[in-house]
Amino acid sequence: MINENGLILKASSYKEKDKLLTFYASSLGKIQVLCKAARDPMNHWASSMDPPLLAWCSLLERNHFFQLTDIREMNVFPGLREHYRSRLVYHALLQAIHYTEVAEPAEEPFRLFLETLLGIEKAPENAEWFYYRFMIHFLNLQGFQRDITTCIQCHTVISDDREPFYFSLDTASFLCPECAKKELNIVQVSQNVGSIWKKCQHSAPQDFLKEKAVFFHNFKDLDRIISVIVKQVFHQDFVSLAEIVL
Repeated sequence: MINENGLILKASSYKEKDKLLTFYASSLGKIQVLCKAARDPMNHWASSMDPPLLAWCSLLERNHFFQLTDIREMNVFPGLREHYRSRLVYHALLQAIHYTEVAEPAEEPFRLFLETLLGIEKAPENAEWFYYRFMIHFLNLQGFQRDITTCIQCHTVISDDREPFYFSLDTASFLCPECAKKELNIVQVSQNVGSIWKKCQHSAPQDFLKEKAVFFHNFKDLDRIISVIVKQVFHQDFVSLAEIVL
C-alpha cells in the first residue's frame, strides 16, 4: 500500500462506472490510477475527483498497476476552476506535464508545478507570469537550460540593454549579432522578452503575487521562443499558451 500526497491532474471515464485518474506525485512521478465506481452517484468519492485537486491518496499497487483505495481532499483550487484565464493557463501547463516521463521520481518538477498552481490560485490576474516562470524553470530541470545572457556559439556575453540579440529557430538557442549573421532562420529578441525571461528565471513565486498584471500580447514573443524550444526537445505536438488562447 502506498500513501502519498499528490495532484489529480485529469480524470476520464473508464468502463461503465469507473474513472482513470492522472496522478502526479513527487515520489511516483506521473501515473495512471484506477478509481472503481467513481461515477456511481452513491459513491462518496464521486465529488472528490474533479481536477485540479491536491489530495492525500492511498494506492494499491500490483504489477505496476495502481488502484485508489482512499482519498482525502486537501486543496480543490476553486479559483483555477472558476477563473477563465486560470483555466487556460492550467490546460497549457498540462501540456508540459503530458510530455514528461511516466512513473519517474519528480520531486523538483512536482514542487515547481504545485507552487505554480498555488500562485495562480492566489493571483489569477497574473496567471501568465506563473506559466512562463514554470516553463523556463521546467526546461532547466529537464536538462535543457537556455542561457539568455551568453551566445551559444561564441560564448560572448549578451546584454539586451545595450545591443540587440537573436534567437535561432533552427537550434532553439540565443545568439549574439555577429553569430546571427550566419543563421537564416532567426528572430530578433526584444528588450521586453529579455527582461521577462530573466525575471521569470530568477524570481520566486511570491514575487509575482504583487506583480502588476500585464496583457497577454506582451508575452507573445516569449511564448513563440519557449514553444520552439519545447517542440525541439520534447514533442512537435506541444501546444503553447498562445496557441490555446487563439
